[in-house]
Amino acid sequence: MAKTPMLTREEIEKLYDEGKEAVCAFIMSLLARIEALEQRLGMNSTNSSKPPSSDGLAKPKPKPKPKSFREKTDRKPGGQEGHSGATLTPKENPDIVIKHESQRCSCGCDLSEVPGTVFQKRQIADLPKIELEYTEHQIIEKECPRCHQKNHGQLPNGIEDAAVQYGPQIRALLVYLNAGQFLPYERISELCETVFGFAPSEGTIHNALEDCYEGLDSFEEEVKCRGSR
Repeated sequence: MAKTPMLTREEIEKLYDEGKEAVCAFIMSLLARIEALEQRLGMNSTNSSKPPSSDGLAKPKPKPKPKSFREKTDRKPGGQEGHSGATLTPKENPDIVIKHESQRCSCGCDLSEVPGTVFQKRQIADLPKIELEYTEHQIIEKECPRCHQKNHGQLPNGIEDAAVQYGPQIRALLVYLNAGQFLPYERISELCETVFGFAPSEGTIHNALEDCYEGLDSFEEEVKCRGSR
């Protein structure tokens, strides 16, 4: 299809001077060209002989809105009227007590030595600051006053030769995060560093799992024996 040339002002004036019929004919020809272009733009491989490669990128279809299978009710979202909510219960003997007292009356009188009574209470339930607690095991050496033999205390079972090591509570946590929550070693290390302030190595986590596995050998055998009875 030939491209419609742009008319100059002189050509438009000349067309106008030729009369109404000439103007109408020109406009009708323009409308016919526009309609032909619109049809041409709407063609693709499904409604014409054009090859599929000429279609270009197809527009993505809008995703349907998720359909809810819940039955519609007149209930409002949130807690329902008459429902007993799960509220926190105040602790009878709180761990920390902070008193907020007025030191001076609005009239200017000093109240610092005036005894007061509890007017209202508010309790905040929160986690304490979590940080590693270091327990040092000291091996004490004693010399016998009679034979002068030197005697050393014995460390409890489970303490290795390393100068510093993780305790059973942390090792149990590492096993739980991996075997119970299915977290990989890297994420366990990141979680411990973010929440507790220490980042166990992959070797530490692996050793904790190995120790737990070996410690369950006797339990596993007992379960198998009971199951075979």
